Amino acid sequence: KHFTVNHMIAKESVRARLEDREHGISYTEFSYMLLQAYDFHILNRRHTCRLQIGGSDQWGNITAGCELIRRMAAADNREAPQVFGLTHPLVTKADGSKFGKTESGTIWLDSRRTSPYQFYQYFIQTPDADVNKLLRYFTFLSHEDISALEISLAKEPEKRTAQTVLARELT
Repeated sequence: KHFTVNHMIAKESVRARLEDREHGISYTEFSYMLLQAYDFHILNRRHTCRLQIGGSDQWGNITAGCELIRRMAAADNREAPQVFGLTHPLVTKADGSKFGKTESGTIWLDSRRTSPYQFYQYFIQTPDADVNKLLRYFTFLSHEDISALEISLAKEPEKRTAQTVLARELT
């Protein structure tokens, strides 16, 4: 009751999919905005979560969550908590596919779902074309250290030094 279909269609991510006549958008994908918005609302109410972070493709869903929190507070005659959304450009692999939990080869930060060994192996197997970008995104290594690893990768790719450092740093 807090969102109209017109409001949902106005979101860029939904509108773009509706205009793509070849692929379109499924009902599940269309309604996902509501589910994610409600999830943020529940996290805010139960755990005082004030920040939702996601890939740039989640911007519409995250702002819908902020709006839902505001609207539900108004419906309850209470002051709305300050909530925020933060997005980051999607991390993609060299082939353009998304790096993340929805793609094949899922890894989790939870050791009950992905063992430390599996996690390490995932990053050891990073293709040469992807490793430098991932070192920049996911580690606190200095620019100089990453540059040295790039040189090592170019000169001796068979040693997989950059992948070993990436896997060790992340695990």
